[in-house]
Amino acid sequence: MPEAAVYLFAMSADVSVSRDVAASADAVWEMVSDLPRMAEWSPENEGGAWIKGATGPAPGAAFRGSNRHGGKSWKTIAKVVHAEPGRRFSFRVTAMGLPATTSEMMLTHLPLPAPAVLASKRKRGFGPPKGSR
Repeated sequence: MPEAAVYLFAMSADVSVSRDVAASADAVWEMVSDLPRMAEWSPENEGGAWIKGATGPAPGAAFRGSNRHGGKSWKTIAKVVHAEPGRRFSFRVTAMGLPATTSEMMLTHLPLPAPAVLASKRKRGFGPPKGSR
């Protein structure tokens, strides 16, 4: 079995993290949907680029992600499912042509100067992460 496939099966099924971010929900959404910046907050992702004519986050838009874990690196293809500015950004990832993960970032609007609350979920396979709307 290829090493990338072994890694996919070794991933935990669900990961969920929530953080307060000292910025508006709109500003945070702009950051998490900016593919080259994904590397700033992911332990594996090294960024991404829009492909197949896509120029930005929109439902159905595709992008290629670059990833690294230890000495291993790989590329993935993702398709945006939700792109709701200031609220929600989600996408489905395939690796080696197989469903790999569904990732979703949800934002909660709070009156400034309170921070925005960013909840990020990743689920192995396709389908909504538990607790998503």
